This record gives sequence, C-alpha cells and structure tokens, in this order.
Amino acid sequence: GRWTEQNLKILIEDTLRDFACYWRGGKGHLWRITGCWQDHYRKHSWSYLSCVNVRVEEAKPIAEKMEEVFQNTLAKDHVFSE
Repeated sequence: GRWTEQNLKILIEDTLRDFACYWRGGKGHLWRITGCWQDHYRKHSWSYLSCVNVRVEEAKPIAEKMEEVFQNTLAKDHVFSE
C-alpha cells in the first residue's frame, strides 16, 4: 500500500506490537518510537525506521543493542536529525 495513507501509530502499536521500532537519525543515532509516541510523528515525510522483534530469542541481542544506542543518544542530549 501507499505509506502516505498509512497510520504509523496504528502500525507501530497494533501490527508491530511485538517489535521495538526506532527512527534512524544521522551519526548512528536511534530514537525509539515504540512506547514513546508523539503526535507530531503523524506528519508524513521521508524517514527510516528500524524495527526488531523482541519476542524472538535470537533477535534479543540486536534489540538490546538498539536500545543501548537509543539510550546513548538520549544521554548525548541530541536533537533528532537525519
């Protein structure tokens, strides 16, 4: 389907409920979307999403690393950028 017609909040909260999803920013930064929804995310623009299934045992190291990168991004007090 066309992404411009999709509701990202519903996609993240319902369809991808077993996933942790992040916006991928510049310089290796990740910004978590799952559990951190903001209303301004409804604006459609070009972006990259990275998601990992947190219920798959083999994917847990990836999920942990992605969360670590997100926490490090927050610690650096960066503003989202591409």
